[in-house]
Formats: sequence, C-alpha cells, structure tokens
Amino acid sequence: MDIRWNKHVVILYDKDRDDKVAEALRFYIEHEFEPCDVVLIDNVAYTNRLVDVTTTAVQRFAVRHARGILKAASERSEKRNLQRIMEQNKDRNSTTGEDGKHKSEVTRIVNILKRLDPVVMICTTPYALRMSLMAKKIVGKPVHVIGAVTDFALDPAFVQFGADGYFVENPEVKQKLIHYGIEGERISVIGMPSLMSENEMSVADKKKALGVSNDLPVVVVDGGPYGTDTIREDIVTLMRNRKDYNLIIITSNKATKRYYMEQPDFSAGITFGDKLDDNILDIADILVTVPSSKNVFGAFMRGVSVVVAKSVTNLEHDVRRYLVKRALVIPSRTPEETLFAVDELLNEPEREQEFRLRGETYAAMSLQDIANITPKIAVDGVLKIENKS
Repeated sequence: MDIRWNKHVVILYDKDRDDKVAEALRFYIEHEFEPCDVVLIDNVAYTNRLVDVTTTAVQRFAVRHARGILKAASERSEKRNLQRIMEQNKDRNSTTGEDGKHKSEVTRIVNILKRLDPVVMICTTPYALRMSLMAKKIVGKPVHVIGAVTDFALDPAFVQFGADGYFVENPEVKQKLIHYGIEGERISVIGMPSLMSENEMSVADKKKALGVSNDLPVVVVDGGPYGTDTIREDIVTLMRNRKDYNLIIITSNKATKRYYMEQPDFSAGITFGDKLDDNILDIADILVTVPSSKNVFGAFMRGVSVVVAKSVTNLEHDVRRYLVKRALVIPSRTPEETLFAVDELLNEPEREQEFRLRGETYAAMSLQDIANITPKIAVDGVLKIENKS
C-alpha cells in the first residue's frame, strides 16, 4: 500500500462482487481530487471469515435444495429493515439501531479509522455502512461515511440515517432513498463506476484462448452467486437445441462441469469459463444471466444483448423489474422462454440491434453521471460531504 498524501479516502467493498466498482471509484476520486490517496479494503479484512464461509455454505445448500428458504429469508430481512426504517423515522436523531453492540467487525473498522485517519469512508455494502457508522461513533473523529449503492435497485438495508451521503446508480434509487426519509441533498447519482480494461489481445485471440474456434455467435450463460444451480434446466435446454452458435457456461465447480459434460447433447462448441470476466464479455454476443447489476452493466458497455433469467431474492426481483420496465433486457421465467429469447436475438437482426443500442445508450448515460461526484465532495482540494447546501 503506497501512501503519498495526508488525505485518505477508504473504500470498504465486497471482494467478490464490487472489486471493479472499487477500482473505478479509486481512479475517478484520485483523478478529480488530488492530492489524496484512495485505499481499498475488501471484506476479508473487516468481516468474520468463518461467518462468511458458513453463510455462503448455507446459502449454497438453500439454492440447491431449499430455494424457498432463501427466498423467505430475503423477504424477512427486507421486512425487518422496513420496520427499522419506520421506527427510526419517528426519531430523526437516531443513527443506527445497534449502538453499543461492540462486534469484532466494528473493532476492525475502528482500527482502520485510527490507522489511516480518513476524511471519507465509502461503503459499497449495507453491512460495511452499518459497521462504519458504529465505528465512527466509537472513535469520535469527523470522518464522513458514504453509502455507495451500485445496483440498479435499492436494498432497504442501505438506509441509514447516520450516513453523511449516498452515491447511487440511477435516479430511481435516489427517489427510493428520499421516500424512506433520506434528504435528497445528500444523494448524488453517479451511475455505475466502471473502467474498460486495457487488453492488447484481439477478439479473435480471446476467442481462441477460450476454446472458440469459429466465427459463429457466442452465447454466454452465467448463474451469478448461485453458480448455475438456478438455471440448470435453461442450460440443458440451450445445449439440446443448440444450432449455429457457441455456448460458454460460466461455472468453477468441477462437479457441475462434469454434469454438463455427461449430458447427451454436450458437443464441440460448448466450453466453460470459471468466471464472467472482461475477456468473456468482449467476445459475447448474448448474455443469459440472473439479475446481477454488475454483469448486466458490463454487457451493456460492450453492446451485448441480455436475457435475464428468474430471480430468487427481493433485491434481484427489483433489479429485474427495473431492467424490464425500461425494456433493456428480455425477461425469461422458463427454459423454453430462455431458448426462444436466444433464438429471437440470433435470427432477427433488427431485434438484436434494438437491445444492443438500448444497452449501449444506457451505459453511456450512466458513465456520464460520474461527473456528479465532483461538486458534491470537492473544494480547494479538500473533500467535503458536510456541505449539504
């Protein structure tokens, strides 16, 4: 970690889902507000790793064997957060509902505050935001804690009245925060912070590296945090009816790969990728995915048409609803609908161009919104969130 200046901005982010957003935020902030250092700290450094692993294992089991439990847990969590918001709205002097509960995670964030003495702390997850507000109260230093909502929809867990400000992806999220009681002056619409990776490899070389040896269209299927467990039948249907296109299945699980390879319809032209990275998106023509804001936006940036499969959690429902309402994606609820959507995009050039242009236009407008980060937090080289006028 190279510390050059006395003014530090700390970004607490989720290593698995927000790494690219954190890097983009660092680039824009250091570019606009020099001199300052932006220090990235992932969730491994400030959370209980054992709890994370256990939670992930339970969620994985629920996805495979008891999806209803995961859905019910999401609904209960949202209900609790809405109840908390309603209660805190009655007493606007309240900051968090957990003051005084000293968790080990809070202690770790307290140590971060003491060691780096940041002027601003940006949190890309509701958990990091809540813990940071508790740590700020313990330390008693004038750090400004900002919630960064980098999804197309709002998780009510993000609503914390003690937060000094919010960065959000779109105006609809801003209006939702205002509806819950956050002052509009504290909210900046900065779009989806993103950077295009620089890679000297050509598209042809990337295809070759990924095992694609022809010029046929490339359909990529990604299951997001569920691997491919929630869309397994969709993938089997695409394999069974595959004609003139290549199919890349994103999964890092060896047992899952073996399952697809043992299918009678597995053949040349079907390959695997461990992670939906930039190289795969660069060669894709169609992306079939669960409602994942980062992956969908990455596809929009590259002019890739998107088919959104069924969702599980409430946040995924809201993300899917946002995208469908704006006609940015084709929704799918069954394997047959997924197959029809892919065939439609491949066989009707006008339809494919329509969705490609919509996605590219949305991405361009979202990326322009990053300019809104400047007037909210800069004056004479000093970051300032406290100026709410």
